[in-house]
Amino acid sequence: MSDTRLCPFCNGEIKAAAIKCKHCKLMIGQEERFGQKKIDEMESVGKIVLPDGAEYIGQLEDSMPHGEGSLTAADGSKYVGEFRNGIWHGQGTFTGTDGTVIKGRFNQGEFIGEFEVELIDGTKYFGEMKDVKPHGHGEATWPNGSKYIGQWENSKPHGQGTVTMLDGQKYVGEWKDGSPHGQGTMSYPNGKVENGKWEKGKYLDDKEKKTATALLNSPNNWFAAEDENYHYICNTEQSYSIYRISKSEGESVRLNEDEAWYLNLSGDWLYYCNKSDQGYIYKIKKDGTERSFVCEDSADYLNVDNGWLYYCNKNDNNRIYKIKSDGSNRECLSEGSAEYLCLHEGWLVYASPCDGGKIYKLRNDGSESVKLGDDKAKFLSVMGEWVYFSSDGIGGRLYKIHLDGVREFCVTDDSLSSYLGGKSYAIDKNWVYYINKNSRLYKVRLDGTEKTKLNDNLTANMFFYNGYVYYSFLKKLSRVKLDGTCDQVIFESEGEINNLVLYDGYFYYQNGPGFRNEGDSLIYRIKIDGTGNTAITSEKSEQFQIDNGWVYYKVRKEGGFPIPDDKIYRVKFDGKDETTLFTEKQCYEFVISNNIIFYKSNFGVLKLFNMDEGNKQVVVDASVGKYLVFGDHVLFYAEKNDSYSKSKIKAAEKGKVYITDINNLQLKPLFDPKLKYGESREKTWIINNKWLYYQDNIGRLCRIRLDGRDNTRLTENTA
Repeated sequence: MSDTRLCPFCNGEIKAAAIKCKHCKLMIGQEERFGQKKIDEMESVGKIVLPDGAEYIGQLEDSMPHGEGSLTAADGSKYVGEFRNGIWHGQGTFTGTDGTVIKGRFNQGEFIGEFEVELIDGTKYFGEMKDVKPHGHGEATWPNGSKYIGQWENSKPHGQGTVTMLDGQKYVGEWKDGSPHGQGTMSYPNGKVENGKWEKGKYLDDKEKKTATALLNSPNNWFAAEDENYHYICNTEQSYSIYRISKSEGESVRLNEDEAWYLNLSGDWLYYCNKSDQGYIYKIKKDGTERSFVCEDSADYLNVDNGWLYYCNKNDNNRIYKIKSDGSNRECLSEGSAEYLCLHEGWLVYASPCDGGKIYKLRNDGSESVKLGDDKAKFLSVMGEWVYFSSDGIGGRLYKIHLDGVREFCVTDDSLSSYLGGKSYAIDKNWVYYINKNSRLYKVRLDGTEKTKLNDNLTANMFFYNGYVYYSFLKKLSRVKLDGTCDQVIFESEGEINNLVLYDGYFYYQNGPGFRNEGDSLIYRIKIDGTGNTAITSEKSEQFQIDNGWVYYKVRKEGGFPIPDDKIYRVKFDGKDETTLFTEKQCYEFVISNNIIFYKSNFGVLKLFNMDEGNKQVVVDASVGKYLVFGDHVLFYAEKNDSYSKSKIKAAEKGKVYITDINNLQLKPLFDPKLKYGESREKTWIINNKWLYYQDNIGRLCRIRLDGRDNTRLTENTA
């Protein structure tokens, strides 16, 4: 048996077992993708490499692609099918770099006519297209089981169409820009029918709903309220104190001295979380009189309705509580923790950390809990009948889901910036402002229309103040009006602007060093208008945190031998009273809680510095990986690291998770997660109602009681 054969394209001699021809570079078997014609019937077959790097293999005529062939572009996209005079023409299949596959009959290189499209997430479309987008009549199916048949324009349902959900909900009628708009009928699984006029996805014949107040600094951080005559705001330039501003005269009056968050107006009273007093709930009358203490729970996400206050109780692992406005009838409503709590018409809407961040709604008496969706949701805001959220599970895009849990729409096809968290988008009454994955600032209407680019500069932060968006990138701090005009640089630093924080009308930042190694690495503060840039530290810093009127920072080490000790400083906001708190051979990953600084020292040993007593203490005499501080307790993983095995005797066995009380420092082992060195930092830990929820060594969600009992695996899939 011969160990060679001829290539079916170029007739060059190749090895019998070869999978690629060394002469024409054809992948053997490729010839089967060129339709019904046999290779020996082709007039001329060859390979062409174009100037832009594209590569063609197939039939040629006059040295041009003509007939059956395959064209692979430099970016990896590929077309297989018929060519005419060097252009796609006839039946073919195009595969994009994102995995999108388009099959159909091409016309002179254009996507015109009916095509079959399949996206990498399983979404399918069959119908007419124009400019690589659904346009005309077509049918689409989505992975969640929804199906739409009807007219399209610019890739969105537009015109007459019908959508059917997996549970049987159905809308038949007119569409505009992807939403029901015009005359239509919605039928629900429970028999309810809404027949009439729709506008931007909303049934107009329904009664008008009061919408929750949504403000710009971040979703669900309410800093303003209003009545008929006044605006009430938490003034960021005055430590978030509450101010009353006349709508007719513009006169401003300060009502209190507290640092107020989550401001709510109900009747004659303003309710708020007082960050000056551990987040306890307070109330004050609209004229600034009768400031009163309501509740000593440390609260977040405060909502007020009909004489009741609803909030997440940080003293009880963020479970949902309610209490009357006079401080009576305090009651816990939820079994698990909650984030981004919103109140809407008798329902509390929130993201559940215990269920992977999925969206739930809970009746305000705690009697009924309903899961709205399976997306991992962050930064919820409720506007009208819709919940807006950023979803990690769908590429980080901004979505909205109806409070019935059935209808879900993508507000913008941009992916949000992946590293900005809640600051990647913000909502007001009509617009969503967001930073996309390419670090550009955009706005789009709540229904997904009128997408507008606000700037051409790279954007790494987003802060809202007095009609402007402030943003930074590298050395520049800029601002642009909300309508996209007056985009200007207001300040340029010597080094990169790192760790930018807006607090009390000032920006705080670290000046460099960045990848260009420029800047003096001092901490600066600058006024909101870009003036008054002033260094508030005298030493170069590596890490800083703001807590209770002070800036805490770690001094950056310089070269030399022996290596100098690390130092932790604190300084007031105006740069006064700069003080060295303590020195340590090595100090990193510090956390401030209840006037105590926790940090890792040499060999990863966990220590604390008590600022009230001025002394240091070893918390865990072991090499610690991930650690979590909650109340008077520390949960930690004793890192398995053989390179430190010859250090002094450890009080904790490597490779196990422990809990300790900082008052007596007695270690209690919980379990062995069987992790490799360094893996603990990548795992999620959540403490809720005396349980630790954690990911095991392959990412499955588990939980264990904080006393070490009932270690249980909750899912078989990775979380």
